[in-house]
Amino acid sequence: MREIEMTRYRRKETVIIDAWRWTSDNVRSRIPDWLQRTINNNEIVFGMEGATLYPCRKSETKMGLLGDWIIRDEYGKLRTCPPHLFEHMFEPAE
Repeated sequence: MREIEMTRYRRKETVIIDAWRWTSDNVRSRIPDWLQRTINNNEIVFGMEGATLYPCRKSETKMGLLGDWIIRDEYGKLRTCPPHLFEHMFEPAE
């Protein structure tokens, strides 16, 4: 039996994202402009149970919870990320 060679990869380029952590303290007062535009366009709706994201197609709804990070990736697509994953995957850009 032939052994499979495993190879690890990483991204060649650094990807810069926009991110905002949704907390009960900042949901009404400190929303960045890029996120406010998505709220105005009904791409994201904040409710008592969570944040509902409508990224590209209405059928692709996603739910975020209080404390999650709301991310806009390099393509402008919105996603949510739990805090423990965000801290593992991202660091501040300079």
